[in-house]
Amino acid sequence: MLADFVVSIDHGQVVVHGEGEPGAGLLWTDEHVAQGFAWSEKLLTLGVPDHDGECRIQVELVPEATVSAQALWAVQMP
Repeated sequence: MLADFVVSIDHGQVVVHGEGEPGAGLLWTDEHVAQGFAWSEKLLTLGVPDHDGECRIQVELVPEATVSAQALWAVQMP
């Protein structure tokens, strides 16, 4: 696991980007909103629930992913 941390959310999205990459967000389409995330190479933007509070984020860099049975949501990208 690369990282495991709790964050406090006070806006509607979380942006995860590669080291040295700009952390700018993406323009969301209706399809992105429906699936809850948008991505491009080295950039992932996750929508979050419509309320403020804490959420737990785990980041893994692995050749093959396995999702915990306790996970509420998982996103795999190339």
